[in-house]
Amino acid sequence: MKIIVDTNIVFSGILNQKSRIGKILISEQKYFDFYSCCYLQAELKNHYPKIAHIASKSIDRIIGIERYVTQNIKFINESIVPGNIIHEPEKLVADIDFDDVLFVALTKYINGKLWTGDKKLTSNLKSKGFDQIITTQEILQLIDTYTSGKQ
Repeated sequence: MKIIVDTNIVFSGILNQKSRIGKILISEQKYFDFYSCCYLQAELKNHYPKIAHIASKSIDRIIGIERYVTQNIKFINESIVPGNIIHEPEKLVADIDFDDVLFVALTKYINGKLWTGDKKLTSNLKSKGFDQIITTQEILQLIDTYTSGKQ
């Protein structure tokens, strides 16, 4: 399954690699193909001071953790997403958070599921008919199904 990872998911994984989210990102590539836009890397870089402060770690340490947490994510340059595919996501997120347009566009482009912890984004997208979303709980349920052999 193709899962497009947004910034808040990686942010959570960096802050706590032993959390459910951290463990999924680091250890579950055998079940999922993780993708994200290159924009995620730029967004994280802009937030290094904030992440370092919250985690009580140096920025250099945060950069190392980021590499570890994102090692299984395939980063796709968002410039390859055709303009006609970006138009719908622009309309979908215009009244929510325009920073999410690239993640939604990538989700549509590679026909995957968007993994976000942003409940406002999730509910607004679903209310507009966008259902290519997956929650952490749904991912955990899939992992349970895969590991128990009940596929």
